[in-house]
Amino acid sequence: MSEGAAPTPQQSPAPAPAPYRYRGGGVCDCARCSRRGLLGPTVLITVGVVFLAGQLLHSVGFGELWPIILIVIGVVKLLESTASTEGHRG
Repeated sequence: MSEGAAPTPQQSPAPAPAPYRYRGGGVCDCARCSRRGLLGPTVLITVGVVFLAGQLLHSVGFGELWPIILIVIGVVKLLESTASTEGHRG
């Protein structure tokens, strides 16, 4: 060891990258953020069920069942707005 050489400080390891999340790319796992992406898939499934019911039940058509889509949208938005933000990051 040479007397003039100063010891090199130890470098801390690089921080691990944040885990990949599909919705928004964030890392928040709170209830509100996890429910945020439910509206689109839920409405799509509801529209499919309404059209299927119109095909299977010939006495009931889309004209009688379309309010169900509005009800589902309202329920999903209500669930989103009342969800807890405990543990929210971001």
